[in-house]
Amino acid sequence: MAKDKKLQGNIFDAFHKLKEDFGIDKNNTEKAIQWFRNAVQENVKQDDPTVIRKILRDNTRANRRNLIGKMYAFSYLPDPENRDKLPYYDTFPLIFLVQNYRSKIFGVNLHYLPYVRRTILFSRLLTLASNDRMDESTRIKLTYGLLKNESKFKASKKCFRMYKKKNIRSRIINIPAQDWAIALYLPVERFKKATRETIWKENR
Repeated sequence: MAKDKKLQGNIFDAFHKLKEDFGIDKNNTEKAIQWFRNAVQENVKQDDPTVIRKILRDNTRANRRNLIGKMYAFSYLPDPENRDKLPYYDTFPLIFLVQNYRSKIFGVNLHYLPYVRRTILFSRLLTLASNDRMDESTRIKLTYGLLKNESKFKASKKCFRMYKKKNIRSRIINIPAQDWAIALYLPVERFKKATRETIWKENR
């Protein structure tokens, strides 16, 4: 696949346009997921700060409600005392929301998994999709008990995290299902206190 030099403006819309140019007609097939992985890796530089800015400035995907089973991205900074205790943490989580409370949320942060394990977990989570339309109405029918007790979702234990709402440093971006396979591979994890290579090796 040739690199596209026109990935400007909205990052998700740019990849959808590129996908159409290559004749990929669906977003949730194994072929499409692999295509998105290759396209993102070839067209987005590691640690490119403009990608996060584009995501957070996307008014079309700004979140209004926190719904279980939807994918969200946001900037986050733990409390100072927790920063010292944590071996590492991600300041730009990408989560499937599992639990939502008044002061905190719990979710599966896919950034903690290396790409191969991330893809496997994502494909298994898609079996819990509420419909096959892969649009704004689609969500993953998630519960903590399901993730905890079903062996096929055991990788989620390595990336299940709690986030205090008061520590969310940006607006929350709702990433609809048609964009999941793009967000899955965008190199926007921002780990502190450890490198992605160290964390992914630990979570293989």
